[in-house]
Amino acid sequence: MQDLSWISSIGLFFNGVDVSEGEEEIEKLFYEATGYTFNVDIDAGRWYNFPILTGIKFQNNFLPEVAGFGIFQIGLNITKAPNYDLTKRLGSRSANGEGTNEMSTSLGFCFGGGLVFNDKFVVNLMYNDLGKPEFDQELKFKGESETFKGEIKQKISLLLFYFGIKY
Repeated sequence: MQDLSWISSIGLFFNGVDVSEGEEEIEKLFYEATGYTFNVDIDAGRWYNFPILTGIKFQNNFLPEVAGFGIFQIGLNITKAPNYDLTKRLGSRSANGEGTNEMSTSLGFCFGGGLVFNDKFVVNLMYNDLGKPEFDQELKFKGESETFKGEIKQKISLLLFYFGIKY
């Protein structure tokens, strides 16, 4: 049996952050701005992605108990970049700061496919490209009046493997 259908989905993905690249980037920015080499430590929260997608699904039974399917969807991703605590050190002196990021949206898509066994068990591999949202970012150090403002763009993509049970 062949089947072409409309499919919509809502997801929630969250993950931690590898801060080593960010620490190096901020150390570089401090050096360019001041001429001093600071050591920077970052403690960051999690990324949150909330994609709302819609598209098509094609399914074909190629054995009585096994069906294959393919999915393509497009839609909107709502993203929250992590807030973070930052410590900059120069010799024995240090300063603590707090960085905040605003929520952002981007257009995204996903595609993939999988197998359904006995119309009950599902295995699925999906690639999600959730765009490259732009975030307004602020960094403020305690005891300092200056607030550093900037924008970051972050490419968001995921390769997901699912195993499920239909009911």
